[in-house]
Amino acid sequence: MRTEEGAGASSRRGLSGVFASFGLSYLLGLLLLAALVYHAGVWNVLANTRLLDPLVEVGVIRYHDGNLGVVDGVEDQKHYLRSQDPIDYRLVLLAALIYFAYWGVKGLKYHGVARFVGLKGSAGRHARARLYGDGLGIFFPFRFGEAATAAALEAEGEEPERVRQTFVITDFLTIVFQIILFLLFGLLVTNYAIWFAQTFWALVICAVSYFVLRGSGLLPWGPAGFWRTQSQTYRSLANQPGTLGKLGFVSALLMLLDDLTPFVIAMAFTGDHVIMNVPFFVIQSGVVAGYIARRFPITPHGIGQWEWAFAAALYASGIGFPEAATIALLDSALRHGTCFIVFLIVTLRHGVATTYHQVMGRYLDRAASEQPPAAPAAEAGATGVA
Repeated sequence: MRTEEGAGASSRRGLSGVFASFGLSYLLGLLLLAALVYHAGVWNVLANTRLLDPLVEVGVIRYHDGNLGVVDGVEDQKHYLRSQDPIDYRLVLLAALIYFAYWGVKGLKYHGVARFVGLKGSAGRHARARLYGDGLGIFFPFRFGEAATAAALEAEGEEPERVRQTFVITDFLTIVFQIILFLLFGLLVTNYAIWFAQTFWALVICAVSYFVLRGSGLLPWGPAGFWRTQSQTYRSLANQPGTLGKLGFVSALLMLLDDLTPFVIAMAFTGDHVIMNVPFFVIQSGVVAGYIARRFPITPHGIGQWEWAFAAALYASGIGFPEAATIALLDSALRHGTCFIVFLIVTLRHGVATTYHQVMGRYLDRAASEQPPAAPAAEAGATGVA
């Protein structure tokens, strides 16, 4: 009886500790976003995003004596003029469609990885599990989405160790074909000093977030274990160069889609007074920086980490900080908005074989003890991307 009571008390303490960590994570994310908007200038962001105009119309901000408003007056006439620039909603729709394509390709990539490690099931099952995890990952920090994907697949009878191997391979592909490859490409199209400045703050955010999480049980594994596992993953994939090439191509395609969306959304919000027509390769540097900064997400989906790194990379390229921050915020809103829609489609229309409570239990188990998984090994006859 005492043992059961002790276990129950320990479980409750563990659960309360997790929710306390979640609360701090949400607070940090909000503070990072608030600091970004404050540093860019609240009026600048309201004008660039055109939010100033509806805020005047509904009576939150009083523009002239004939208006009602809680906030008395606009800081400068130029802000109101900028808020009157039209938005090209055709380009907004195009950016959203690109993001929906991004989520679809991400599901396809995960299916290829799942086939490689020998998971059973169809592309639809694997994609649903991955997109379900991505959707929950918007709302919870510390790689919670991986626990959700794992719970969905394990509920359908997949072996936990093989599921864990999919995350190892996905991590490897992201680092090599989405971060390192595009970092090197960026070095080819810009000079070294600017390239270093574009990456510097992202590396700082990545390092700080790593040290925050170190020893918490929420990191996949330590540096030594990380590099050992990555080298084992490479050797495993190198035994099937065709699969490596296919998965690498899909990963690079994902990154290209991720580069296109902020570029298109910036064009959609560019007008006569708001100028955000940023060169594509500068946008690409911001996306790469965002990927680096949220390698260890200490906020839900790395929110705040991504936006600061993205804006800092654009600012280092000579873009005004208000414009850089606005593009980062618009892209983030569209990214998470489309991800949430996909999550609703997956859960309400198709369904997954798990529940939130099962996911939380899976997450607590992982946080309690996380060790590097065994080296991935392909099943005989695995064909990679199908």
